[in-house]
Amino acid sequence: MNATDADRDGWLATLGEQLRTRPDGIVLTCSALKRAYRERLRQAAPGLRFVFADISRALLDDCRQLA
Repeated sequence: MNATDADRDGWLATLGEQLRTRPDGIVLTCSALKRAYRERLRQAAPGLRFVFADISRALLDDCRQLA
């Protein structure tokens, strides 16, 4: 079952708070796919930048094993 916007509300609030409390920067990973989600995070941290990682499932699995 896919998460709804309402399901993601608390998650976005938590990420926004993490961004707000670290003005010198932080790296977060998330699947903020919708523009509305990215804009909400940008409100918490003006100047926030996003990186789109387009990698294969195999490479992702390899990276997880290294962590």
